[in-house]
Amino acid sequence: MGRIHSQALQRAAELLGGTQELCAYLQVPAEEMRRWIDGGEGPPAGIFLRVVDLIVEDSARRQAPSAPPSGGDRREPA
Repeated sequence: MGRIHSQALQRAAELLGGTQELCAYLQVPAEEMRRWIDGGEGPPAGIFLRVVDLIVEDSARRQAPSAPPSGGDRREPA
């Protein structure tokens, strides 16, 4: 299970701009984050779920169809 934790943490760090940003987002010390990323141990379940949420939200944003341009489908009143 350590590998999936490590990969998810690395992806979340990418999304936020780096490991320091991920530490700040999750409010965890850098040493602890390094242990999790190195695969020595996994993060607590609550932390891992926040990481997964971050990744899923980014994925959903990327897959969402872009909004139509403003005023793109206006109909004249009858």
